[in-house]
Amino acid sequence: MGTKANTFFTKAIPIAWAMGIMLSPDTLALLGNFVGKTGWTGLCLILGSMVIFFIHAANYQILNQKIGETDFLMSRLGQLVVYLPGSTRGFAAIFLSTGILVSSGFVFNEVFFHWFPNFGFAILLLGILLGIHLTDISIGFKAQVIFVALTVAGLLILILTGIFTPGTQAVPPWLLIPDRSILFFGLFLWVGFDLGTFALDQNGGRSGKKKMTGTLVWTIGGTGVLFLLWAMVSIQHVPLVKLVSTSLPHLKTARYLLGDTGRWIMGGIIIFGTLGAVNGLFLACRVNADEMTGHGLLPQWIKKQGVVPIFLALAIGLMMAKGMAGSDKLEIWIRAIFLVWLFSYGLISLGFLTRQVSLANLTASIITLTGVCFLLLSGEDRSLQLICFCLTLGAGLLPGLVFTWKSSRQKG
Repeated sequence: MGTKANTFFTKAIPIAWAMGIMLSPDTLALLGNFVGKTGWTGLCLILGSMVIFFIHAANYQILNQKIGETDFLMSRLGQLVVYLPGSTRGFAAIFLSTGILVSSGFVFNEVFFHWFPNFGFAILLLGILLGIHLTDISIGFKAQVIFVALTVAGLLILILTGIFTPGTQAVPPWLLIPDRSILFFGLFLWVGFDLGTFALDQNGGRSGKKKMTGTLVWTIGGTGVLFLLWAMVSIQHVPLVKLVSTSLPHLKTARYLLGDTGRWIMGGIIIFGTLGAVNGLFLACRVNADEMTGHGLLPQWIKKQGVVPIFLALAIGLMMAKGMAGSDKLEIWIRAIFLVWLFSYGLISLGFLTRQVSLANLTASIITLTGVCFLLLSGEDRSLQLICFCLTLGAGLLPGLVFTWKSSRQKG
């Protein structure tokens, strides 16, 4: 029985890791607002973005099977960009985690116990995650599978309820696209899928290469089905204007479906989705740091037990203490970080083109990088968003610039 359980967790880890951010409360909120603006048209845009990410997922699987992300960046794109993906994940671990942890505290207060302080619950969740990461890393892997499985289970309950309950809304029209940037908005839904490439076995080593074959692509497909079904249920049961006008459209949809019971189920989804996203980011930062340390790109002390999770927890706690969680600027930072993350996907696809011209990779890189440009210049706070994007991108490229300079001096 124990062997079967370990086998199950080993196979499920890359899937749960890849789905962590994709099923976070932030992504569910984005999905709800998106279909509120686009109606049935949004489902076509989600399908289109999913096809693009099938290509990105296939590329990352090749990386995992053959060379690894760090070696690929060094050999195909040069030393300048080698730190970019890791630093972007680190920023996401701090900024996104701050936002969704506090949001979960708010939901816990509103849905379950009104007397429990919002920030107190956020700190409690952060403490639980830090405790997990101060133990053996295999505990974090198994916790990731449990968190994501409970999130998916809750979503499936609500989706099935919505499917078998007659829709209360008249079928909305195929809405016109409000602006061109909305065509690329679906790209945000898949950010974080690449964490699945860090799949490890229970002893902390990289999983067998063959086990990763097809995993990321199938995970994108499975998550896409969840997104499409949840979008359809939301459109059929909730007025579109109400999906647009709230920061918690997923909670509103759940209430329309099952009343208070739906709110309780979605409350659990938000909490476990938060745990899955933050735990996945903590794991990714730990493994990413270990990999880069092995390549001599980071000092050896960073890979010591507890260094990365303690640093992340302190940074998140400081952000909460400074009131960043309640600031509108936090969402702008998160969006800018996600845009840099999308930018790195485009770079990976370009990297594949340096050896062999492929129509699929060319299409994926052009659409992704074009989408980054359109999304970067959209929104009411685009000036601040552009500044945050440049700062995040600069912070990711600066270490590579220093590393390149030192390497050139040593060769000289």
